[in-house]
Amino acid sequence: MKLIRLFYRATAIWLQREADIHAAALAYFVPFAITPLLLLSITLVGIIIGADEVGILLLQWGNSLDPELTDLLLISVYNFDDLTTSYYIPLLATIFFSAMVVVTFNSLVSGLNKIWQVESNGWRNFFKRSGRSLLFFLFLQSYLIGLILIDRMFLFLSHIQFVNLLGYARPAIFFGSTLLLFTLSYGILTLRAPSFRSRFYGALVASSMILFTRELVTLHTATTPIPGLFGAAGLIIVLLIWIYVSASIVFFGAAFAAALEEDKAT
Repeated sequence: MKLIRLFYRATAIWLQREADIHAAALAYFVPFAITPLLLLSITLVGIIIGADEVGILLLQWGNSLDPELTDLLLISVYNFDDLTTSYYIPLLATIFFSAMVVVTFNSLVSGLNKIWQVESNGWRNFFKRSGRSLLFFLFLQSYLIGLILIDRMFLFLSHIQFVNLLGYARPAIFFGSTLLLFTLSYGILTLRAPSFRSRFYGALVASSMILFTRELVTLHTATTPIPGLFGAAGLIIVLLIWIYVSASIVFFGAAFAAALEEDKAT
């Protein structure tokens, strides 16, 4: 009964504190920021691990949604890279996309602060949010490096033992890494985080929902080739829907953490 009550309270918090609006705002800004973010991730992590390894990991994630969507994003990254490394520098475009990256992360931080009722107005808090966003970006690069190293380790073990360990372990790796990502991100992004216990259980709920939703999206794209019929527009719609659903789930995990904090206080 307590678990049902917590889910009910988390749903109420999610609705009352306008998590759906913040998720929609995030879905609006992410398409502007995703190309420079992918390019930065491939560049920074590629220095340590290798750009090809980063590309393989991102392709694995993208292909679980739609291979054509992955191709679209890959082309946009190459085009953006060509523009920024040619003999002229599109200064206005660089400034615009850099601003979109900051706004995207700040939108995520604002949503979490609203759910956890943390005051975040004013220029001082804006710079604090921007600092948290930068810290989260650096943490995200470390997260990518860790995933690639784990992936390589299981691949190496599978060659030694003649068993495809990676095929069996990949869902567990995805769930565990997502749980770790959400738990730590909830603490990094917000200006005043709930307790680690509340963040962990909120991340557990969000990770479970993400894993379930990912399987549904995989099944849908495997059996419904409709987005590809509309070209890039259809693929972008798939991307927007997936971003909105993912952001909504992340905010619901935060709402569950808030419900746990309220329950602990009573």
